[in-house]
Amino acid sequence: MDAPSKYGHLRKENFLSDRPVFVNQAYSDTLFKPETAFPHMHIHDFVELSMIISGEGYHRTLNDLTACAPGDVYVINTGAPHAYFIKEKGDTLVVRNLIFDPSDILDAELSTPESPRYCCGLFREDPMISHIFLNPGFQEEVGRIMDRIEKEQDRKELEWETSVKAHLLDILIMCSRRIVGKIETANDKTVPKLRNRQIALTVMCEVLERYSDPAMTLESIAETVFLSKSHLSYVFKQVTGLSFSEYVASVRLEEARRLLRETNMTNEQICCACGFRDVPSFYRFFRTHVGMTPFVYRKESVNAP
Repeated sequence: MDAPSKYGHLRKENFLSDRPVFVNQAYSDTLFKPETAFPHMHIHDFVELSMIISGEGYHRTLNDLTACAPGDVYVINTGAPHAYFIKEKGDTLVVRNLIFDPSDILDAELSTPESPRYCCGLFREDPMISHIFLNPGFQEEVGRIMDRIEKEQDRKELEWETSVKAHLLDILIMCSRRIVGKIETANDKTVPKLRNRQIALTVMCEVLERYSDPAMTLESIAETVFLSKSHLSYVFKQVTGLSFSEYVASVRLEEARRLLRETNMTNEQICCACGFRDVPSFYRFFRTHVGMTPFVYRKESVNAP
């Protein structure tokens, strides 16, 4: 589900209201920049299997950045932030997505996150994401199965739901047998613990929901997760590589840029929508981080080819 017009929380009801599995093709043309990558990430309350069809770029998660190209498949669990980016301006990354809610279509053992067989074991190495590489033959086969799922759901012939479930299981099993990566162990100090990743995820969700509130603070969020401010600050930095204030600033900055590019809102309206306390502080912040005033940025964006 990449190349969203606005980062944030993608919800199940917008994709799975009339079918158990949603299949589509998406295009990402967002250039990767380390300092602004996080605001482009999104989360969802469903499982997403994304297969790179064409182009080259990057796939960004909470604590990992991988180069991706045709043949790469990523399965993103519920609540795990991620995004796709291009390497060079003018490129396009084409991704075919298959999304579903395991509890809606899979049997109990396969749909229970605590089970080792959850989603056919796709998350046995990492509870948030699974990386698979498919050679051209397997990639074509997965594409054909996705086509069959779409046809079954469109035609709704006898036992179509059973057929869709069988095709989905074929894809999950095929991918589960080809997982790339290593198993995280208790002695691996380089990977943040699952609990810390979950905490960081909670903070990011809170920020994405509340960035327009100038009164939002790390302390207020710490109270919602029952942690001390200092410990939460440490955990967030460990997982994301950013301080809490840096992350909030990046979210507000990217939203201000988007509003300047895509709307006719005044600077006062944008200041309020992005959580800045007043227009002068918004001007100073924007000029410091972008190198130009909001007026000049909007003018150059409009005139850009």
